[in-house]
Amino acid sequence: MAINNSGIIRGYLAATTGSIFGTSLFGTSPSSPLARDLGPDGSLGGGVLNIEQEQTPDGYTICRPIGELDAFTVSQFRQSLAELAASPQLVIDMSGVPFVDSAGLGALIGGIRRTRELGGDVVVVCNRPSLVRTLRTTGFDRIVVMTETVDEAKKTFENLAGEGDKPGS
Repeated sequence: MAINNSGIIRGYLAATTGSIFGTSLFGTSPSSPLARDLGPDGSLGGGVLNIEQEQTPDGYTICRPIGELDAFTVSQFRQSLAELAASPQLVIDMSGVPFVDSAGLGALIGGIRRTRELGGDVVVVCNRPSLVRTLRTTGFDRIVVMTETVDEAKKTFENLAGEGDKPGS
């Protein structure tokens, strides 16, 4: 089977510049099927990711990304997780994330690894069936405890503190 390198190059140019040789990849019509991926300024990667961070009175740090976690938004997520890596008990609440691609999954795993290297514990909250299925398919649930709610995540920390174990260990 032959690989069409010109198609790969065109795909790379389209993904990085939004155009192929000066012609718009998405056309000029806002009703174009892919036009929804354009940002307000016409740039590629219109996805927005908001990240809320909360320190609870009972000592938990909650990182709550809201929006798609993909190649366009992953650097923001990675930076937030790096800032929170020293948290002793980190809850990553993915309930506001409808989609995660491989870049997002890599950032999530990297953030968990950094937090553990610094002696912290991590529990991931995920209550979206399609995302839970994806995470389980990739084996993610074998490296970190997943719960459906933040309250369940807190209880997981409390239970593990009594056992002297760390989530996902």
